Amino acid sequence: MADVTAQRMLKKRFLNRRFLIQAVLVTFLFGCVVMYYCPMALRQLSFYKSSYKTDIINLNHLMKREFYEQNCFEGRLEHTLAKLPDNLLKWSKAYHRTCQILWKKFHTIYVVNVREGKQNFPQNFIKVVRHWLADNEELLKEAYNQNVIQVSNYYSLEQTVFNLLRSKRPTSKTNEDIRDYVKRLAVQTKKMCDFCQYKTRTAEDIFGRVEGLYSVSASNTFKLEKWHSLFLSKKHDPTDLTEEEFLDLFNTSLKWFKKAHSLDKDSCYPMMIYDTLPKGGASQFHPHAHGFLASQYLSHMGIQHKAAISYKDENDSEYWNDLIELHHALGLSVMLGDAVAISPLTPVREHEIIILSTYPGTDLFRLFYYVIQTYYHKLERMCFSTGLGFPVMRPSITTLPAIIRIGTRGQCNSHTNDVSSLELYMMQNVHVDPYIIIRDLQETVEKLMKTSSLGNEMVKLNYD
Repeated sequence: MADVTAQRMLKKRFLNRRFLIQAVLVTFLFGCVVMYYCPMALRQLSFYKSSYKTDIINLNHLMKREFYEQNCFEGRLEHTLAKLPDNLLKWSKAYHRTCQILWKKFHTIYVVNVREGKQNFPQNFIKVVRHWLADNEELLKEAYNQNVIQVSNYYSLEQTVFNLLRSKRPTSKTNEDIRDYVKRLAVQTKKMCDFCQYKTRTAEDIFGRVEGLYSVSASNTFKLEKWHSLFLSKKHDPTDLTEEEFLDLFNTSLKWFKKAHSLDKDSCYPMMIYDTLPKGGASQFHPHAHGFLASQYLSHMGIQHKAAISYKDENDSEYWNDLIELHHALGLSVMLGDAVAISPLTPVREHEIIILSTYPGTDLFRLFYYVIQTYYHKLERMCFSTGLGFPVMRPSITTLPAIIRIGTRGQCNSHTNDVSSLELYMMQNVHVDPYIIIRDLQETVEKLMKTSSLGNEMVKLNYD
């Protein structure tokens, strides 16, 4: 009996030893595999992108503007782009934790560079320059030593150069009043307007027309996308649209996007453009917007989309929300309900505004309308160009929030072109202070909100 027990113990020890040897061998082999494949795995992981979907635009976390001024800028925020370097210097010294975090986010997104351009003037030329500067001695001193402020967005790769003194340079002007010019165009184009006679002089989509109370859709005869239509106001003068008529135009566009998407689920990226008057790029005087339902975000909107994804991946933070708070802290924002307008630090055009919301709703388009009214009545800029992008109409795909980007195109009746080789092939040059449009927009919103006619609620785009 003792011999049997001893044999069992020896056998158990042998099995345990064999198991231990096997475990060591497996561990060794596994280590070798890991050592061999680990560099490859790390290289693959470096291309990993997070499952970013969309920024939910959150305005509730924003502090009152006074908080930022007191805590981030020593109570002395300068409301002019010319003083951006001074504002940033104050910001860098802030003790409040929120300000420090925002300071880091600012420099994660933006690079600000100041270049000083010095020059001398011949004696006779000084009189000319003085005349251009309305005999302002301070501006004349500035002309000798000009600060050129370059602002670059690391993620969108946009760069804008500001020299506010350039607004004083001589340009060709016309004696005709801008409003008289628009009225003359309205009369001249009314009789032969294709869009006034849309039933017989525009194409239809294969599913027919989408019609609102004050607007209607028409298929674009010469397409830029598989789904490319026009949205026409039933009123001929683009400068005479009421708030309700304007909202109805974009409500019709949302209805059209829903209809087209119901027939083609692969086309799920809704975008629009909206130009006014010939100088603004409009092919016809009659107010009309273009709508595209594409299989991806196109060009500029695609770049913005990728910028937001890259920022999220690298910083674990929401790009558009951070952009909003940075501009809000600098006094470059106006809010209306669930929408916000910012005057961007890297504008493409003068008086540019970016309007953001989680989805394309009533507040977004009301704020859009108020921006246009600011152009008309405070700045006397009737010509503008606009790009609009909306969230993807399928929930599993990464997407932008609702975004509207709008800027003026100079005086409509001016002989000077607002776009040159500088803007086309080099860089964006803006010589209008972004703080001007924000101040004027705030005044317009406060005034028009008192008498606002909301009209109907905007159609909700389905993301099924």
